[in-house]
Amino acid sequence: MDRSCDELFSPEEADTGQRKETVVRTLPPHPDLAQLKRQAKELLDSFRGGDSAAAVEVAAYFHGAEPGAFALHDAQLVLARAYGYDSWPKLKAFVDGVTLRRLVEAVKAGDLDEARLLLGRRPELARGAIDNVAAIHHAVGARNAAMVRLLMEHGASAREGVYPHRDATSALTMARERGYEEIVAIIEEAEGRRSIANEPGLFEAVAAGTAIPMLEANPALAAALHPNGWALLHLAARRLDEALAAWLLDHGADLEARGPMDRTALDVAAEYTSGEEPAFAPFARFLRERGARQTARAAAALGDLAFLRGQSANPIDHTGGLLRIAASHNRADVLTL
Repeated sequence: MDRSCDELFSPEEADTGQRKETVVRTLPPHPDLAQLKRQAKELLDSFRGGDSAAAVEVAAYFHGAEPGAFALHDAQLVLARAYGYDSWPKLKAFVDGVTLRRLVEAVKAGDLDEARLLLGRRPELARGAIDNVAAIHHAVGARNAAMVRLLMEHGASAREGVYPHRDATSALTMARERGYEEIVAIIEEAEGRRSIANEPGLFEAVAAGTAIPMLEANPALAAALHPNGWALLHLAARRLDEALAAWLLDHGADLEARGPMDRTALDVAAEYTSGEEPAFAPFARFLRERGARQTARAAAALGDLAFLRGQSANPIDHTGGLLRIAASHNRADVLTL
């Protein structure tokens, strides 16, 4: 029997990423990603420890799981399915979307307390965007200097605009064109602090592979951020510079720090290199051994089919998606997955 268009495109029929089978967990109104990560770790530990309730939950969503081979990304997949989502990336995307929308709403409303609370929990959201429009665009548009300062303090990128005209549509360009000199000053001051008083030659030294002596002389430089929002660890990953990455991690760099477009260092290594660079696989292995979580982008570059089979999301933006990464790393097995 034919169904109407209204029926076909109803919420019940739409592909929201949620599973149709019974959901055994319920997300709170304001889900928190850190709490979900803790739940996944607890599920992993419980299943490995022989807990019967954990075994029942795992068996319901991950057939044939063995405690000895069950990994954190497997626990995340089970947790996502228990909450009604096909994969951890889809659950994470939902939670990030809820939290980012709350931040954008707080910015639009000029609610500094709410924005500060959200950024205190998830500082990387300062670099997030909805439909390519970042929170800082809304703050600049409202000429809210205090909000701009708060977002910049948490790593917002004022130089990344709306694709494909990123420079012309950046928050900094907007502030300059509108004559918001006080906001331009706040942005430039924050960028100066990120680069530790604009240390001469730091980023050039990173690009040349000669940054470690400079960092040894002034370890505080390890916290430097490029004006575009990339941390030194991201830049080391772009060069597959294991020595620099090791130095940074040994001096407190955040292995899971998110740069522009929500990239981790492992993402950067996978996305901005290719199969022509033999140093990629050893560098990725080094990051994983240091505790980096596997990501879909890295899995596509490394040919981690087991991980990719558990993911139903393919993050696509102007740089491409998993297929482009797989092709650039000569992963025919991923292309045919």
